[in-house]
Amino acid sequence: MIGNVPAKGTIDAKWNDAIVEAKHTNSYNNMDSVIEFYMPQIQMYAHMADAKGAYLSAIFGNNKWEGAYVSYDEGYFNSMWAVVSDFWGYVLRDEEPIGVDTPNLSIDKIAVDEMVKRDASRDNEFITLAHDYIENQPAAKTFEAAKKSLKDMVASNEREVYSNLLSIKRAKNGSLRFNVRL
Repeated sequence: MIGNVPAKGTIDAKWNDAIVEAKHTNSYNNMDSVIEFYMPQIQMYAHMADAKGAYLSAIFGNNKWEGAYVSYDEGYFNSMWAVVSDFWGYVLRDEEPIGVDTPNLSIDKIAVDEMVKRDASRDNEFITLAHDYIENQPAAKTFEAAKKSLKDMVASNEREVYSNLLSIKRAKNGSLRFNVRL
Protein backbone atom coordinates (compact mmCIF):
# COMPACT_ATOMS: atom_id res chain seq x y z
CA MET A 1 0.00 0.00 0.00
CA ILE A 2 1.09 3.50 -0.78
CA GLY A 3 -1.24 5.75 1.16
CA ASN A 4 -4.68 4.20 0.71
CA VAL A 5 -3.89 2.76 -2.74
CA PRO A 6 -2.96 -0.90 -3.05
CA ALA A 7 0.21 -0.90 -5.12
CA LYS A 8 2.37 -3.73 -6.28
CA GLY A 9 5.24 -4.02 -8.72
CA THR A 10 7.89 -6.48 -9.70
CA ILE A 11 11.28 -5.05 -10.47
CA ASP A 12 13.58 -6.95 -12.78
CA ALA A 13 16.57 -6.62 -10.44
CA LYS A 14 18.15 -4.43 -7.78
CA TRP A 15 21.79 -3.47 -7.85
CA ASN A 16 23.34 -1.42 -5.04
CA ASP A 17 20.97 1.51 -4.43
CA ALA A 18 19.19 1.29 -7.81
CA ILE A 19 16.68 -0.94 -9.52
CA VAL A 20 17.15 -2.47 -12.96
CA GLU A 21 14.35 -2.40 -15.53
CA ALA A 22 14.71 -4.28 -18.82
CA LYS A 23 12.53 -3.50 -21.82
CA HIS A 24 12.23 -4.75 -25.38
CA THR A 25 10.81 -2.45 -28.04
CA ASN A 26 10.63 -2.13 -31.81
CA SER A 27 13.70 -1.18 -33.82
CA TYR A 28 12.18 2.18 -34.87
CA ASN A 29 11.88 3.41 -31.27
CA ASN A 30 14.56 5.47 -29.48
CA MET A 31 15.83 5.70 -25.92
CA ASP A 32 14.22 9.09 -25.20
CA SER A 33 10.80 7.70 -26.13
CA VAL A 34 11.35 4.58 -24.02
CA ILE A 35 12.35 6.71 -21.01
CA GLU A 36 9.33 8.98 -21.42
CA PHE A 37 6.89 6.07 -21.85
CA TYR A 38 8.18 4.12 -18.84
CA MET A 39 8.90 7.10 -16.54
CA PRO A 40 5.81 6.58 -14.32
CA GLN A 41 6.66 2.90 -13.83
CA ILE A 42 10.33 3.64 -13.19
CA GLN A 43 9.50 6.31 -10.61
CA MET A 44 6.91 4.11 -8.86
CA TYR A 45 9.24 1.09 -8.71
CA ALA A 46 12.14 3.23 -7.46
CA HIS A 47 9.85 4.68 -4.77
CA MET A 48 8.62 1.24 -3.70
CA ALA A 49 12.18 -0.17 -3.59
CA ASP A 50 13.51 2.94 -1.81
CA ALA A 51 16.03 3.25 -4.65
CA LYS A 52 17.93 6.33 -5.81
CA GLY A 53 17.17 5.53 -9.44
CA ALA A 54 16.89 2.89 -12.11
CA TYR A 55 19.17 1.38 -14.69
CA LEU A 56 16.95 1.14 -17.76
CA SER A 57 18.06 -1.42 -20.31
CA ALA A 58 16.32 -1.49 -23.70
CA ILE A 59 16.68 -3.79 -26.67
CA PHE A 60 15.49 -2.24 -29.94
CA GLY A 61 14.28 -4.88 -32.35
CA ASN A 62 16.85 -7.64 -32.35
CA ASN A 63 19.99 -5.71 -33.20
CA LYS A 64 20.56 -2.74 -30.88
CA TRP A 65 20.87 -2.26 -27.12
CA GLU A 66 21.01 0.96 -25.08
CA GLY A 67 21.07 1.69 -21.40
CA ALA A 68 20.48 4.76 -19.24
CA TYR A 69 20.42 5.62 -15.55
CA VAL A 70 17.20 7.43 -14.56
CA SER A 71 17.28 9.20 -11.19
CA TYR A 72 14.37 8.95 -8.77
CA ASP A 73 12.48 12.23 -8.45
CA GLU A 74 10.25 12.54 -5.38
CA GLY A 75 8.43 15.60 -6.76
CA TYR A 76 7.48 13.75 -9.94
CA PHE A 77 6.39 10.69 -7.95
CA ASN A 78 4.24 12.79 -5.57
CA SER A 79 2.55 14.60 -8.47
CA MET A 80 1.91 11.34 -10.28
CA TRP A 81 0.73 9.58 -7.15
CA ALA A 82 -1.76 12.38 -6.38
CA VAL A 83 -3.49 11.55 -9.68
CA VAL A 84 -3.39 7.81 -8.95
CA SER A 85 -4.84 8.37 -5.45
CA ASP A 86 -7.59 10.58 -6.84
CA PHE A 87 -8.48 7.91 -9.41
CA TRP A 88 -8.47 5.21 -6.72
CA GLY A 89 -11.05 7.27 -4.81
CA TYR A 90 -13.41 6.98 -7.80
CA VAL A 91 -12.85 3.20 -7.83
CA LEU A 92 -13.69 2.92 -4.12
CA ARG A 93 -16.82 5.07 -4.51
CA ASP A 94 -17.77 3.15 -7.66
CA GLU A 95 -18.08 6.46 -9.53
CA GLU A 96 -17.19 7.32 -13.10
CA PRO A 97 -14.39 9.89 -13.13
CA ILE A 98 -15.84 12.88 -14.98
CA GLY A 99 -13.99 16.10 -15.71
CA VAL A 100 -10.74 14.90 -14.19
CA ASP A 101 -7.70 16.68 -15.55
CA THR A 102 -4.62 14.55 -15.94
CA PRO A 103 -1.60 16.82 -15.50
CA ASN A 104 1.12 16.83 -18.08
CA LEU A 105 4.11 16.10 -15.85
CA SER A 106 7.43 17.27 -17.23
CA ILE A 107 10.37 14.92 -17.01
CA ASP A 108 12.88 17.61 -18.03
CA LYS A 109 14.32 17.99 -14.51
CA ILE A 110 14.69 14.25 -13.91
CA ALA A 111 18.35 13.40 -14.40
CA VAL A 112 19.08 10.76 -17.03
CA ASP A 113 22.72 9.71 -16.96
CA GLU A 114 23.23 12.66 -14.57
CA MET A 115 21.94 15.21 -17.09
CA VAL A 116 18.64 17.09 -17.39
CA LYS A 117 16.77 18.79 -20.22
CA ARG A 118 16.00 22.50 -20.43
CA ASP A 119 13.20 24.10 -22.43
CA ALA A 120 14.61 27.28 -23.98
CA SER A 121 11.35 28.26 -25.72
CA ARG A 122 11.14 31.47 -23.67
CA ASP A 123 14.82 32.39 -23.93
CA ASN A 124 14.95 35.21 -26.49
CA GLU A 125 18.66 34.86 -27.16
CA PHE A 126 18.37 31.10 -27.73
CA ILE A 127 15.40 31.54 -30.08
CA THR A 128 17.17 34.31 -32.04
CA LEU A 129 20.30 32.19 -32.42
CA ALA A 130 18.20 29.13 -33.33
CA HIS A 131 16.61 31.13 -36.17
CA ASP A 132 20.07 32.28 -37.32
CA TYR A 133 21.32 28.69 -37.24
CA ILE A 134 18.36 27.33 -39.22
CA GLU A 135 18.34 30.17 -41.76
CA ASN A 136 22.11 29.99 -42.38
CA GLN A 137 22.54 26.23 -42.37
CA PRO A 138 22.23 25.92 -46.19
CA ALA A 139 24.79 28.72 -46.66
CA ALA A 140 27.14 27.03 -44.18
CA LYS A 141 26.90 23.75 -46.11
CA THR A 142 27.62 25.61 -49.35
CA PHE A 143 30.58 27.34 -47.67
CA GLU A 144 32.09 24.06 -46.40
CA ALA A 145 31.62 22.36 -49.79
CA ALA A 146 33.29 25.31 -51.60
CA LYS A 147 36.14 25.35 -49.07
CA LYS A 148 36.80 21.63 -49.57
CA SER A 149 36.65 21.94 -53.36
CA LEU A 150 38.99 24.94 -53.34
CA LYS A 151 41.50 23.07 -51.15
CA ASP A 152 41.32 20.10 -53.51
CA MET A 153 42.24 22.43 -56.41
CA VAL A 154 45.57 23.36 -54.80
CA ALA A 155 48.21 20.96 -56.08
CA SER A 156 50.77 19.57 -53.65
CA ASN A 157 53.58 21.56 -55.33
CA GLU A 158 51.71 24.92 -55.25
CA ARG A 159 52.50 27.38 -52.47
CA GLU A 160 49.73 29.78 -53.54
CA VAL A 161 46.67 29.79 -55.78
CA TYR A 162 45.03 33.18 -56.18
CA SER A 163 42.56 35.34 -58.05
CA ASN A 164 41.37 38.90 -57.60
CA LEU A 165 38.75 37.54 -55.11
CA LEU A 166 40.64 35.01 -53.02
CA SER A 167 44.06 33.56 -52.37
CA ILE A 168 44.93 30.22 -50.84
CA LYS A 169 48.46 29.97 -49.41
CA ARG A 170 50.25 26.89 -48.17
CA ALA A 171 51.98 27.29 -44.80
CA LYS A 172 55.32 25.62 -44.05
CA ASN A 173 53.47 22.88 -42.15
CA GLY A 174 51.37 22.16 -45.26
CA SER A 175 48.09 23.64 -44.06
CA LEU A 176 46.13 25.90 -46.41
CA ARG A 177 45.09 29.42 -45.39
CA PHE A 178 42.39 31.43 -47.11
CA ASN A 179 42.57 35.19 -47.60
CA VAL A 180 39.63 37.11 -49.05
CA ARG A 181 40.96 39.90 -51.29
CA LEU A 182 37.84 42.08 -51.65
